[in-house]
Amino acid sequence: MIVCSQMSSTHSYTYHMCTQYRQSHYAFLYFYCHSIHVVSPEGSVTVLPNATRSFQGDSQSFNCSALGGPGNMFSWTRLHDNMMVGNMSSLTVSVSSATDGGQYRCDVTNLAGNDFDTVTLNGELLYIHCLHDDLSFAYQQLNQLLLVNHLL
Repeated sequence: MIVCSQMSSTHSYTYHMCTQYRQSHYAFLYFYCHSIHVVSPEGSVTVLPNATRSFQGDSQSFNCSALGGPGNMFSWTRLHDNMMVGNMSSLTVSVSSATDGGQYRCDVTNLAGNDFDTVTLNGELLYIHCLHDDLSFAYQQLNQLLLVNHLL
């Protein structure tokens, strides 16, 4: 039989779990107990990097961290369409369209509480409009732009 009780204070809980057992030939009743202290992540959630710019075809990774625990659970939401996009402490976004840009939110939850932080991904699509006569010039400009962005 397991007996559980909890005592709460601000932003933390302590769980006491006890297992009752009887020694085989004796009428003695024993309890084995252990405690788990859970601390809320409130006020400690951070996402790095906190803002970034990526071009179409790039991938961008974000890492969410929080104090508190044990048992921190992570979830990521893309805010403009309220879509859940991840459930780990890190998130990688592949920029394939303009809708991949915007704000992403990392929520951290455990038995004692929850908190969140947001990050902004500025996803940019690259378009080149040129006349047929300017095609070689546009190709040179594109190569220079890609080289500059690669070096940054």
